[in-house]
Amino acid sequence: MCTLERKGIGACEGDSGSPLVYNDTVISIFSWTKPCALGFPDVFIKVNYFIDFIKEAMQ
Repeated sequence: MCTLERKGIGACEGDSGSPLVYNDTVISIFSWTKPCALGFPDVFIKVNYFIDFIKEAMQ
């Protein structure tokens, strides 16, 4: 999943692992980006793909 904000706003390299939240639910985890906030898309990993692993690891 990718997000794109205007130049000057967005994720940075040190933000890896940060959540993308929608309606109080974590839907994605930040993975990587080009140099931060330069108008390039930010790449996130969809949490629902890993939900079974996450639930098992939390037991």
